[in-house]
Amino acid sequence: SDRLEKLKALTFQRELGSYHDKTGRVVALTKALATKLSTDDEHIDRALEAARMAKCDLRTLMVGEFPELQGIMGGEYLKREGAHDEVWQAVKEHYRPVGADDAIPSTPMGCLLSLCDKLDTVAGCFAVGLIPSGSKDPLALRRAGQGIVRILWEQGWAFTPMDLAAAALRAVGAKATKPEAETTGALLAFFKDRVAYQLELAGYAGSVRRSALATGWEDLADLKARCEALSAFAEDARFASLAQSAKRIGNILKDETACGDFDSALLVQGEEKVLAEQLAKVEAAADQQALLAALADLAGPLEAFFNAVMVKCDDPALRAARLSLLHRLRQAFLRVA
Repeated sequence: SDRLEKLKALTFQRELGSYHDKTGRVVALTKALATKLSTDDEHIDRALEAARMAKCDLRTLMVGEFPELQGIMGGEYLKREGAHDEVWQAVKEHYRPVGADDAIPSTPMGCLLSLCDKLDTVAGCFAVGLIPSGSKDPLALRRAGQGIVRILWEQGWAFTPMDLAAAALRAVGAKATKPEAETTGALLAFFKDRVAYQLELAGYAGSVRRSALATGWEDLADLKARCEALSAFAEDARFASLAQSAKRIGNILKDETACGDFDSALLVQGEEKVLAEQLAKVEAAADQQALLAALADLAGPLEAFFNAVMVKCDDPALRAARLSLLHRLRQAFLRVA
């Protein structure tokens, strides 16, 4: 359309091209993600229409006079032209969230459009070396990155920030001026910081945030479930004892090569046999709440085990079995924190 053509004369960023170029990248991203979220072709087509029209209001007199209305006016114009409700609402809200106190878009399509627009901005700028440092962030990339994380966090979509960033970098393609490995490394650190800040915004205690982040941060749905479970578990009196035991297991295994396979028949003391039985219950836990409940029940048996059992004994087979038992326990701990 004429409105899309007019975007060719409006520069987004020198290396990354015009807003017409940006629109093309956002449409490509939207198509890649929409097809993973929906099998409804009409729904996908509407998402692509919203992506194509999202920036067209930038060339209108109204937005020229009142820049703060960008997106809002685009949605209003489309509404008056008879666009589908999903399309004009998505365009109207695609700049959201504009800050920590602002809500994400109210519709899934609006969230998708906002996500793709922000992804293109962040990945594109990183690809040409425009990376925030210290207090300097003239392009508000941290705010855009936080918006990406919040949308993923609140929608519960099964996308990782780095998978999304990789898709956005593919869309940037030859316009990138920095090596891909360098850009990917910078984006990894950037999104890890944004995820850590999201946990802080969500109100989790520092100990919960540190424990949960230490075992992985990219799967936000899993991270959220672990934080919720840990927050509930932190009130349990057995938590401190279990944390000490986990640390002790880590120290014992630090210089050892242990495998997860062991023959429980080799175990001889009552305390280690009880611990092996409890381990089976832990490994059978289906979700984070069940896992933490099973781990909490380990506090007593673990304390009894360490009080009674010499892990690094002289018998090679028994020593290997005990080390493998602790290795399996450590793997269970790492499912949570």
